[in-house]
Amino acid sequence: MKSPSLKVQCSVDNCQYNKSQACYASQLMVTARGDGVAKNADGTCCSTFEQRSE
Repeated sequence: MKSPSLKVQCSVDNCQYNKSQACYASQLMVTARGDGVAKNADGTCCSTFEQRSE
């Protein structure tokens, strides 16, 4: 994997794209939860997440 051009920090240890607390996904999709309208950070989620295989 090459280094990302924009550093996106990630604290999700079991995501396959997390390497040393940085996201190495080629694209990042952040979506709103529920009704599609986020009022704060808790109302969003990273749709790029994929669980790391053991």
